[in-house]
Amino acid sequence: MAFFFSTVVENRSQAFTVNFSVILMSMVTNMILSEPTAMKKVFFNLDNPFWISIATNLFYFNPCF
Repeated sequence: MAFFFSTVVENRSQAFTVNFSVILMSMVTNMILSEPTAMKKVFFNLDNPFWISIATNLFYFNPCF
C-alpha cells in the first residue's frame, strides 16, 4: 500500500503517513465492528440505504476485512 500511495502523493514520508493513517483507521473500524450485533446491522441488514451498501463494499478492498 505504501508503494501505491507513493505514486499518489509527492514524497515517501507522505506516503508512509497516508499508509499509517489508512491502517490506523482500519484498525479502529475493526474494533468498532467487532461486536456481532454491529456487524449484523451494517453488513447483513437488507433495509440499509444505498450509500451504506457502497461503503460496505469498499470495506472489502481493505485487507483487514
